[in-house]
Amino acid sequence: GVYWFKKEFKIDDISLSNSRIYLGKIGDSDSTFLNGEFIGKTKSRYIDREYLINNNSLKKGLNTLEIKVYNYRWRAGFMFGDIIELKSNEKNIKLMSNWQYAKLCEMSALKPGENRFWRPVGLYNGMIAPLEHLKFSGVIWYQGEANAKNKLAFDYRNRFTSLIKDWRLLFNDIDLPFLYVQLPNYLKPNPIPSKSAWAMLRESQLKVSDLINVGMITSLDIGEKNDIHPKNKKDIGFRLANEAMRVAYKDGKASKFGTYLEDVRFNDEKVIVKFTEKELKYNGDGKHFNISIAGEDKVFYWAKVSLKNGVLTAWSDKVSKPIAIRYAWANNPSKPLIINKFNIPISPFRSDDW
Repeated sequence: GVYWFKKEFKIDDISLSNSRIYLGKIGDSDSTFLNGEFIGKTKSRYIDREYLINNNSLKKGLNTLEIKVYNYRWRAGFMFGDIIELKSNEKNIKLMSNWQYAKLCEMSALKPGENRFWRPVGLYNGMIAPLEHLKFSGVIWYQGEANAKNKLAFDYRNRFTSLIKDWRLLFNDIDLPFLYVQLPNYLKPNPIPSKSAWAMLRESQLKVSDLINVGMITSLDIGEKNDIHPKNKKDIGFRLANEAMRVAYKDGKASKFGTYLEDVRFNDEKVIVKFTEKELKYNGDGKHFNISIAGEDKVFYWAKVSLKNGVLTAWSDKVSKPIAIRYAWANNPSKPLIINKFNIPISPFRSDDW
């Protein structure tokens, strides 16, 4: 439908420089007005709105910000987590509270139609099969969010492996380089160790990295709890470029991603994890809210941790005889993350198969 949002705010000083209205993301498209003057529009729910305004548009005293929103699907209006504010070089003024809204009109639901893209082989026949006779240096894949649920997250390792093998057959290149992004952190962090479909999906992606001529990058430090499509694509691209040089162009450099996991041992009340990389580190002391251990009861508790020279030791007063350890096993792992010498987080891992 179509909605109208309105916010009144007061300002004492209108001599602000580089003034702009920041609205974050809006579902789905908007036309925005300040004191009746049009200042900008955006037609995608995934783009942050930041509209430059003339100082002449601001009034000393009461100002009115109005937004006409067209919504085509899901929830209308502002996205969770974004800070709405008037920005300037001198100061920022938050515009978060006391908004008014009105529904101008409601669009009737569309009758179900045939969407071939969502039917089996629809996307494949429409977008992949026609490329059969082209030559590629490699493939970059960023997907998995829709599979991060229930049994699908575990099955992903088999489905993704089949996809890679099938595309290599289609393009007549059994060693076609295949690069992909292990899912970033997303959703609200959980204060206690718990089950996680996103963690299971990341494990499936890690398993696929055992295939020949594939490269997986980690992104646990790049995601956002409120946005399934995180803004920071630059670092994602930079990491993929590094893997492309290694996998597709054979620059001879070692991988900067993975778990670096070599061995896990359970020694009475402690867990000893040995890594292949001695320069792994994390910033923090004492209890670690990304590493959990469990005993025979299979109940996980956050562990106290030390990490020196590539050897991690974990223990907890609540687990007298641990038999399992997990690292970053969550939708949105907390800080600190374990990072390598390239300042990149290692992949999540676990010793159990529960």
